[in-house]
Order: sequence, then C-alpha cells, then structure tokens
Amino acid sequence: MAPADTTDAFDTPQLLGVADTAPFLHDGRAQTLEELWTTFNSNDVHGVSSLHDKIQLNDLIEFLKTL
Repeated sequence: MAPADTTDAFDTPQLLGVADTAPFLHDGRAQTLEELWTTFNSNDVHGVSSLHDKIQLNDLIEFLKTL
C-alpha cells in the first residue's frame, strides 16, 4: 500500500472512455496516459512498457483514445 491509500480493496477499472478519465493510477499520480507508462512505470510494474519505443507507446495511447 502507498501512503495515500485509504483501503486495501482493489477496483479494476474498465477501458471504455479511459482517455477521458484522468488522472490515472489509484492515487491519481499520472495526469496523462503517457505518464502512466513512462514516468510512473519503473520496473514495468504497470505493464511491460520498457520493451516499447516511443512510436509504439504513442500508438497504444491513440488506440485507447478510440475506446
């Protein structure tokens, strides 16, 4: 648990409209989808994004915006 956590419960989010639901992560640290996989994804804890280049991450973000 992070210092800002108020519960041990885990609420799995859906992807529909995900691009319109910032901030991201359970405590709102990521203001954009890009930050989710760059700034706040050390050691690939939010998905293995370290294997992807900038173009691939941008493609993923653009795809998520279509949902």
